[in-house]
Amino acid sequence: MTGVQVVAVDLALPAAAVARLDAMLPAAERSARRQVRILRATTRQVLAERLGVAPDAIEVSRRCRHCGHPTHGKPALLDVPEVSFSVSRSGTIGVIAVAAGGVTVGVDIEQVRPRPNLAGLAVRTLGPEALAAWRAAPETEQLTRFLAAWTAKEAYLKAVGTGITVPLRVVPEQRAGWTVTHFAVAEGYVGALARGVSANGGTGD
Repeated sequence: MTGVQVVAVDLALPAAAVARLDAMLPAAERSARRQVRILRATTRQVLAERLGVAPDAIEVSRRCRHCGHPTHGKPALLDVPEVSFSVSRSGTIGVIAVAAGGVTVGVDIEQVRPRPNLAGLAVRTLGPEALAAWRAAPETEQLTRFLAAWTAKEAYLKAVGTGITVPLRVVPEQRAGWTVTHFAVAEGYVGALARGVSANGGTGD
């Protein structure tokens, strides 16, 4: 079981399909929002296929390894720590990334839609050089350039398990030992996959 697998998920499923997915979830997770349930159940399907077990046999922990909170940690498999996975959702699309063999992954997607005060967001997100390049870019490209930078940093932070606990502008654009790959999960979305060898836990969906 090697390599990194990235799976797109349709979060706008009909009620009958959602009901079938709900059956895979523990009772405690069936009260979550519809899109969250779809993504979590599909994640179980993907992991189960990789591991050769039933989806309802998958045991997922969301305990934060930093503060001990039971629900806002980076998702991890209790019995298979060598498998890393990460999820993200935006709009009506979700994405799941899974890796094994000592590789740790983080993934993030964002729907391309207007953001209020984009310039202010850029100041809070980008380092000095990246911000200067963003300001110099044509206005028609600034939104997608910002989202590319945002998803890259988010994917990295989700991979190392810290989440947004520090200002994004201090997170470097290039990180030693890590690679970030951008991908098009669907038209109108920007996605980024971070991969490295960190084994830390942290935040996830």
